[in-house]
Parts: sequence; structure tokens; C-alpha cells
Amino acid sequence: MSSKKMKGLILILVVLLVLAIGGYLIADAIISAREKKEAEELASMTLFSFDPLTIDEVTLDTKQGFFRFNVQDSVWAIAETDYKNPITLNPSYISTICSYMGGLTASTKFNADLEKLENYGLADPVVLTCSAGNKDYTLHVGNATPTQEYFYVMVPGNDTVYGIEYEQGVILYGDPQALKTPYMINDTEVDLVEVSLERDGKLVFDMVTKDNHWKMAAPLPNANIVSSEVNSMLTSLTRLMFESYVGVVGDSCKPADYGLSKPYATLTVKNVKGEKTVIDFAKPDPNNGVTHVLLHNTNEIAAMETGHLNFLSVEISEFIEPRLLYLPMNEVKALDVSVDDITFRMELDAETGMQKFNGTDISTLEENAAATFKLLYESVAYLEFDTLDVDAQVDVTAEPAAVFRYTKADGTETQLSLIAIDDTSYYAVIDGEYTHMTVRRRSLSGNTGVLNFYERMMDMSAAE
Repeated sequence: MSSKKMKGLILILVVLLVLAIGGYLIADAIISAREKKEAEELASMTLFSFDPLTIDEVTLDTKQGFFRFNVQDSVWAIAETDYKNPITLNPSYISTICSYMGGLTASTKFNADLEKLENYGLADPVVLTCSAGNKDYTLHVGNATPTQEYFYVMVPGNDTVYGIEYEQGVILYGDPQALKTPYMINDTEVDLVEVSLERDGKLVFDMVTKDNHWKMAAPLPNANIVSSEVNSMLTSLTRLMFESYVGVVGDSCKPADYGLSKPYATLTVKNVKGEKTVIDFAKPDPNNGVTHVLLHNTNEIAAMETGHLNFLSVEISEFIEPRLLYLPMNEVKALDVSVDDITFRMELDAETGMQKFNGTDISTLEENAAATFKLLYESVAYLEFDTLDVDAQVDVTAEPAAVFRYTKADGTETQLSLIAIDDTSYYAVIDGEYTHMTVRRRSLSGNTGVLNFYERMMDMSAAE
């Protein structure tokens, strides 16, 4: 190739390179300008940007009333309001408001007529302010758009009418109905120290905590309560929610219209602060999906799903230790038993391991004697009640059909006596006091009953 042609080719390549670089710079400038414009547009749509955890006060001025919220004992609470009816606040709702406001970004802008803000609900808006010390973040919330896609909002000092997502607007609008807790009990189960239930005009139970253990105050103050069962019930209760609030009792909202003039049941709980929650329940109808309740604290009527009210039919037997009188073998040195026309004595020494049946050392009997001896003891120690009879009047001085007398390792005695009701059941009496428990005959004579293991021990003793 001649040098002339080579120079021409180089010149062409240089021109193409310059054009390519120029095109790249022009495109890059266009893209940068577009990105800058988009960033500016996004920034113009960002209404607030703050850490929600820094907010220490929230005010909400609605068409129904004014509210001021602050943190009390680490929980959001109503500090001031002129709302005419009491409200049990849902603290998490205020936390949600702070969270939404902290990063609130509009989805669109409207070419609104600022002379006619009433068309957008912004002439008399809901005014929401989140405050962090001396710094206030205020939002004016108007109506929802006709399509319910957005809510109209404005920020003081800015003439732009923005649209925020409908779901955000519903929260930030702050309807007093939305402020109310949806939970039937606004405490956690660990904060509750007393629970009682009345049904059909009669007390079912009243239980209180003592030394981190549940005790029954009434109707059976000496009952041995299984705390885990009570805690399980309370866990379920504190998670139940209302379907809706019907209204405040007054001229247009009467308890009689909702089956509450004579409530079927009343639930009362008390928390560690001494605050009580009292709720009346209409009688649940399994054919009706909703049951109404009356909240004494706020005088409101609410609706609940009928299927969630099974706890109203609970019986105290579900919370009571099923064993009548349980003493482990290592705490007892003798057990004297009398059932029907038989009597026997069991002796135990936890330190030496000695065990005797009617004076015979069981180590001298066959290999299975020790296991049978244990089963015989447990057939007494594990005796369970069948039913509860709270109202029965029992003559505790009557001749018992069965007696189980324990002599404890410390020398003290305690006695379980069974007084016949009829041929198939007994009243249980412990140390001369009626337990309100009944025992079935099969508990004594069945395959796992004391009489069965007594006969087996007798056979082993006779074979010695």
C-alpha cells in the first residue's frame, strides 16, 4: 500500500474515533442529565426521611378529636385528648405511624387548584405531626382519590399536592376507630396476675398468681392448679381479636339489642399494675358466626368470631392436678391402706432402700417384687379424680370406704379418705376436708387399681 493511501486510511480512522468518542460523550451527558433529573424528581417526591426511633411524641388532629401520644413505661400511650369516648389504645399503631412517616415518599403529584383545596379534603385536613425533640415533621392528610388509589397530602410550606399510596393514607389518616386495639385483652400473658370467669350467673373460677404459680382463689381455694394449663389459656386469650367495634353504649347502641342485657358470661383479668379488663359476652350461637361483647372499660360493644369463644365453656377440672394426693416414695416412710375388708402396710426407707410389705422385706421375695411394690404404691399415689362436685354437702365424719394414711419422713401424717356416694363412686376427703372431687370405683378395682396390685403382692408373699 502506498504511503498516500496509508495516510488517508489513518485519517479516516482518526475521524471515526473522534466521532465515536464524541457520540459517547454526548450519550453520557444525556444519560447523566436524565439520571440527574430522575434523582431530582425522586428527591422532590421524598416527603420525610428520619429515624422513627427518634420520635418521642406524636400529635393527631382529626375531625373526631385531638390526640397527643408519648411513650410511657416504654409503650406508646395517650397523653392528652379531647375525644369524647375512652379508647384502649393499640400502641403498635403509633409505632406504625412513625415508621410510615420516617420514609414517606409520594407516588405522584397533582396539578391541583390551590384555591379549591376543599376538593381534596385539604382545606380542613387531618394534621399529623411526629416530633423528635424540637424537630417537627408535619403532614396534612386529605381525602382518598375517587379511585382509592392514593390519598391527597401536603407538607406545610410546600404548595404541591401529592398522592401517597392508599394503604399508607389509611394509616396516616388516623381514624379514632383505627387507634383502638383489635385485641380482646391488651396485655401479654406474663403481665396478668388474676383471671376469673362467670357463666350463667355462677362463678366458674377465680385464679391468682402467687410465687409465680397459679392458685385458685374460688371456688376451690385448696385445689392444686397446673400452672401451665392456666398459662396456655391466657396465651390464647391475649391473642384473640375483635372483628369490629359496633359502637359506644348510648341511645343508638343498646346492650339489649346485642344479647347483652343479661350477659351469658363475664371475663375479668387484672395485670401487674392492678388494672382490670372486664368483658361481658352474649351467649354464643353456633349458627351465628358473630357474637357480641360489652367492654366495661370503654363502654363499647364489639363483635367477635363465635368460633373463637370456646374458652367460655371451660371447666375448672381442666386446670386442676388430676392426682388426689401425690407424695413421692422418697418422702414417705409408711403407707397404711384400708379398702373394703382388706388392709395392708407399706414401709419405705429412702436412705437404705429398704421396702417392706406387711412386715416382709421385699428383697427376700421374687425378682419382680420390687417392681410390683412400686406399682402398688403408685396405684395409691396416682389416684385421680373423676369429676368435681363443688356444691355437694358431705359428712366428713362418715365411715370411709377406703383410707390411705401416709406417714411422711418427718413423722407427720396426712390421710386420704373415700366416702361412698353409691356403689360406683366416692367423695374424696383429705385430712378431714372435702376436696370437692369424686372418685370412680374402677380407680380402685381396675387393671391399674390398688386392689389388683395388692393381690399380686399377696401372691408373691405367699410364695415366699
